[in-house]
Amino acid sequence: MKIEIIGAESLGVRGLCCLVDAGGRRIVIDPGISLGFIRHRLLPHPVQIAAGQTIRQRIVDAVKSATDLVISHFHDDHIPLNDANPFQLSVQQLKNVPENMWAHPFDPSNDRQKERERALVMGLNRTLSQAQGKVDATLSFSDPVPHGQALPNHETVTMTIIDDGGQRFVHASDIQFLHAETID
Repeated sequence: MKIEIIGAESLGVRGLCCLVDAGGRRIVIDPGISLGFIRHRLLPHPVQIAAGQTIRQRIVDAVKSATDLVISHFHDDHIPLNDANPFQLSVQQLKNVPENMWAHPFDPSNDRQKERERALVMGLNRTLSQAQGKVDATLSFSDPVPHGQALPNHETVTMTIIDDGGQRFVHASDIQFLHAETID
């Protein structure tokens, strides 16, 4: 198994995009980045902009050779966006996306998630398979777990488990280690 962290909470570029080679597959998890267009009334620093450009290109390159694409949840730092600002990854930047696309089930009461899922499907011209509970020889997915603390009406994420028979990798985006049952 080979694990490559493409982009992670560095220099203000939010997200945790990974490329995992395992079991003859190339799996890209959470192909998105987010750098606030105006945060605290300030534009991003030029170093942040440069880091974001590099990470965006690395994501685009990884998706070109991927066999699977996984979306842990529909926050803008984890998915390509149809309405991306200049510092995010746009759906239009992705070409040759894989047929196997797995996604966290969005909360139907959350209009923003519903719209992001719809825009992603339309922009990529692909359907998303619901990841929850799916298991195959290499990939398996958790049921939805809390995005941080377990609070009523709080958002959830899906964890991805990749197993090549010798090693196991768990991608647990944004769980923040705040919920004991999720950690277990």
